[in-house]
Amino acid sequence: VEASELTYNLFESQYLTQNKPVVADNIFSSFGDLEIYNLDWWLTKYPNAQVDVSRLGKQCQMGFHDYIHQFQYWASLNDVPYLSDWKIDTVFEGQTGKYLPHIPNFLVDWPNIYPDENPGYFFIGPEGTVSKAHTDAHNSHGWLLQIQGQKLCKLWPSSLIPYKDYEPMLLHLKPGQGLFIPPFWVHEITALSVSVSVQWLVPYIIDITE
Repeated sequence: VEASELTYNLFESQYLTQNKPVVADNIFSSFGDLEIYNLDWWLTKYPNAQVDVSRLGKQCQMGFHDYIHQFQYWASLNDVPYLSDWKIDTVFEGQTGKYLPHIPNFLVDWPNIYPDENPGYFFIGPEGTVSKAHTDAHNSHGWLLQIQGQKLCKLWPSSLIPYKDYEPMLLHLKPGQGLFIPPFWVHEITALSVSVSVQWLVPYIIDITE
């Protein structure tokens, strides 16, 4: 579906309340210049930043510049270090509205829930970084927007228990696309190349068990 055609009412009636994923194409136009936040922008903005990187289930801190320039080495490891959960408000120094002046209609629910905080996070890493199979915290639903590189997304509906006994839905997320991940859906996301993504999470407020 084209992002420009995805109104909130359409998103809510056909995907949110139906507990159904959707990929929105050409999503950058809904934000403005989201595509500029590629690795070159990050290296210019934060050349000396210290960042928390996840590996082997632990967090370690290292220089952002060093992390980026060792991507080729990281990609050769079995457990690739991942810079995940870098809060948007931290990245944009509390001026998110300046950097992202436009918010798509289908994301209008989160400003109502988070009037003083942007519930978004950036994910940056080389080929091979993985967010292992999980459901999002607090029964939230989320949008994963791909800025640079590609990701393989495996999804299992909430009705499939145990999910490992079933084949996943497979989606390839490309730059300019956004993936809606419904609440309770198990998902595993793997970077197929150097990748920059941003994700928004919103607590789910509709009872899908009814």
